Amino acid sequence: MADYYTTKKRKKRSGYRIGIVIFGSLLIFLGSFVMYMRDTTLEDYLGIETTPSVTEPTGPDVTELVTEPTTVQSQEPELPVTSEVTEPSAGNPVGESEAVDDSYFDNCVFVGDSITYGLGSYNKVSAKNVYASVGMNISKIDTTTVETEFGEMTVIEALKLKKPQYVYIMLGSNGIYWLSNDAMIKMYSSFIDEIKAELPQTEIIVLSIPPVTADREVASESPIKNSDIDSYNDELLKMANDKNVHFVDTHSCLVNSEGKLDTDMAAGDGYHFQADTYDIFLNYIKTHTVK
Repeated sequence: MADYYTTKKRKKRSGYRIGIVIFGSLLIFLGSFVMYMRDTTLEDYLGIETTPSVTEPTGPDVTELVTEPTTVQSQEPELPVTSEVTEPSAGNPVGESEAVDDSYFDNCVFVGDSITYGLGSYNKVSAKNVYASVGMNISKIDTTTVETEFGEMTVIEALKLKKPQYVYIMLGSNGIYWLSNDAMIKMYSSFIDEIKAELPQTEIIVLSIPPVTADREVASESPIKNSDIDSYNDELLKMANDKNVHFVDTHSCLVNSEGKLDTDMAAGDGYHFQADTYDIFLNYIKTHTVK
């Protein structure tokens, strides 16, 4: 019996000790768990987000989003940039204008050869305003002297003294059959440069040379072809544009439908003018003046 109770007591004490150990272990576990929870968030423990994340807006402020409506104005479409092709300031050939009276020629000087000389000899223009001579051509314009109101001198010398408002030049008929266009245009250009340098306020007007009759085209001596005249006049127009001087196409008022000068408008040589032809010539100039 003693052994039974002794054994039972031993078992009781043994179970008590085990309970103490289990209780102690539980306390240690609870203490560790509390210490752990102090350093661990619920999110970390459960693996979920309990509050939404809030990020700062990077766009415009709300007040900036509410703005007054803007008015879009229609704009003219931009045109592509192109190189402009403009006519020279001289406006060549000079167009038709209201006719001036004969007093207009008081402020003009006519320079040329024997055809121009006829303006004075027929008394169509005052002889003192005509600087021309028989046999004059562009190759001699700087060296050959002419009769002027100031005496006999070169054309450029007389122009410097006269200082006219307008200078009309008609040169080329007396050289078209033996001088090349290139040579004549080169000398013509130099002459214009001289006038510009000496008389910068004077308006320079280049006149196309007139046609010749059909008979003169086939003359045995010094024939002149109207096709050569047309070609030369084309070059005169280009030169006038290059030099920015005026060009009056007097050829157009004298040529017939066949591109020639009518026989009744010409002298016997088919080259010079009848007196009445000068009236046609001058009337054209009076209705094609420089403004």
